[in-house]
Amino acid sequence: MATQVIKIIKEAEDKANTIIKEANNKAKIIAKQSKDKAVEEYKNIVESANKQSEDIINSSIQKANNEIELFINKENKEVENILNINQEKLDKAVNIVIERIVSSYGNS
Repeated sequence: MATQVIKIIKEAEDKANTIIKEANNKAKIIAKQSKDKAVEEYKNIVESANKQSEDIINSSIQKANNEIELFINKENKEVENILNINQEKLDKAVNIVIERIVSSYGNS
């Protein structure tokens, strides 16, 4: 009977050891899966943040380019207006200035 009790205890110990090994293996698998999932989630977050920052930078560059283009167009129109003063208007302006100078000094 003592042998039979020892045999039962030995079987119980073996079964307990098997259960412990299986539990340890499952724990390792779960830990690895959790780590893999955390790494993947981290990568997704970093990728999303990089995309958002890239979008913000591109948007800012586009906005700045648009403002620069508007400014250049405005300045080009002003330059064009200055350059488009025709000779007749220029001659007329010169004559008015000359007349004022002559009449100012001519009446003295």
